[in-house]
Parts: sequence; C-alpha cells; structure tokens
Amino acid sequence: MISKELLVILILVVMLLFITIKRKRKAKLTIVRSSNSQNKKRNLSNTLAKKRVNHLNKMAIDQEHYLFLKGLIDGQISEEQYDKWAHSRKHEGPEVFRQLLKRPYKTRKL
Repeated sequence: MISKELLVILILVVMLLFITIKRKRKAKLTIVRSSNSQNKKRNLSNTLAKKRVNHLNKMAIDQEHYLFLKGLIDGQISEEQYDKWAHSRKHEGPEVFRQLLKRPYKTRKL
C-alpha cells in the first residue's frame, strides 16, 4: 500500500500541475476600464467638437464655404486667401457676400 507521506506528495504534485496549467491558460492581456473622469473629459471634447461643427454648418452657405471656414479655423488658409475667395463670389449678391465675410471667431483690436 501507499504510505501517507507519498499520498500527500502525490496530491501536492497534482495540485501544482493544475495551478501551472491554469496560469498558462490565463489571458495575457487584460482590459482596464477607464475611470469616469476620463469618460467625462472625452464626452466634453466630443460635445465641443459637435458644437463647432454645428456652428460652422449654420454659418456656411454651401459646402465650399464650409470647407473654407474649416480651413480658416485650422490655419490651413490665411485671412488674405479667405478674403480673396470671398471677394471672388461678390457677384452672387450683397446678402451672400455679407455672410461670406463673417468669421467663425471674434477678433480683438489691440
């Protein structure tokens, strides 16, 4: 018959074997959930971006005007280029021209 010591050693070896197999099967990457403050910051930035897009959509007369306004805000188009483009559309009428000259931001006088 098997002695008690041998039986205890056998049980410990089997337990150790199961533990090592379980560790190997464990997922190597774990998902870390972000905190609420990070979600609030992300939602705030999304909300501000949506407000900016809605404001530009309300200001824009057509798609070309929207793209010029967006380029003006992003710094891809200079003020002079924008004015030159707006003056090229002056023939469309005074109301359209007035809307084209509006800026999506306020300028300060120094």
